[in-house]
Amino acid sequence: MQCFMALIRGLGGLCPCPKCLVSNNELSDLTNSFPLRNVQETHLLMEKVYASRTATEKDGLTKEFGLRPVPNVFFDVNFMDPYMACSFDELHFDSGGLWSDHLFAQFKRHLDEMPGQVARSAAVKIDSRFSHMPPWSTLNHFKSVTNTSFNDGSKHRDISKTFLYAAHDVFQSNAARQLLKCLRAYLNMTMYGSLDLQTETTIAEGRKAVLKFSEMISIYEPMSSRSENPEVAKKSWNFIKMHYHVHQFDDIFEKGVSRVFGTKINEKMHGPLWKIYHERTNFKNVADQIIRIQQQFMVSVTIRSAINDLDDYMEGLDDVNSDQEDIIEESFYLGAKQKEIAFLDLENLYKSDPSFSRFRIHVGEFLTRYLSAQRSLLSD
Repeated sequence: MQCFMALIRGLGGLCPCPKCLVSNNELSDLTNSFPLRNVQETHLLMEKVYASRTATEKDGLTKEFGLRPVPNVFFDVNFMDPYMACSFDELHFDSGGLWSDHLFAQFKRHLDEMPGQVARSAAVKIDSRFSHMPPWSTLNHFKSVTNTSFNDGSKHRDISKTFLYAAHDVFQSNAARQLLKCLRAYLNMTMYGSLDLQTETTIAEGRKAVLKFSEMISIYEPMSSRSENPEVAKKSWNFIKMHYHVHQFDDIFEKGVSRVFGTKINEKMHGPLWKIYHERTNFKNVADQIIRIQQQFMVSVTIRSAINDLDDYMEGLDDVNSDQEDIIEESFYLGAKQKEIAFLDLENLYKSDPSFSRFRIHVGEFLTRYLSAQRSLLSD
């Protein structure tokens, strides 16, 4: 998706990163930085492309930068930088990418290179330790992992957290042990990257963790290339999800903690789509079916919500009417509880109290001053 937003050629291009101009043969080295893609520079380049007459000329101008010779609609949006908008996504780049497709897959290949009975014993030991792992809040529990395929990024992340404990003494080759060191560096890197509170110190430590992981991989790669298992030996770490860690902590520094721009927080939204696919489609041309069924769900939810609002409103009216009926049925009297009494009688009643001496005269003076003041305010 990021390749589409940046309109680059993707993994097949000479510069496959949507954020910088790294060469396609330097993706595994996380110690180097490369010039960032720039909207203004791309604008100037595309003007030359538009002026070119042949497709060959256009392709020649953009191929070096890994761009496609077509206009990017995001450039027409004010203050929009699609290169900066592209962000590191821990769920799909780490848990569902670097770990699941590369580190975890490579550990399985190292298991396969071990002699038959030894490999089975090693797999049983790993699975047994996963099965006996004590329950922990928010941590998925697995009975086995070595012979199971997962496609859930969150579950893959929990596997990576536990795998180092489960396999720390299982592998025999130096290359596999070095890969365990790579995993430890990977876990430190992801730990710093997924913090919900970042400071200058944690970001600096995160950058160090990225360099440490790159160092461990650079040590492992030549060791694995000497493996007798061709699947282990031919493994390349020159892929975009490896390189993207160069930009991970830059994104955090510029945009905030990773949960702000990652997709993990929205992963649960896939559940309804998964249920529609499995329970309401015939597994053919599913896109149209899913869209139609999802629209039906949204319409039904909207109607149900409107009915609930109407019920709440009518219930409120019933409560108001009930209160009014209660008020009408009750008896009200406006006035003081004491009976009327003349000023003269009041003075005689409290003649022993000096406060009531000349009470009628004091009340008259007060009313005169008060009414005069009110008359002045009204005339102003």
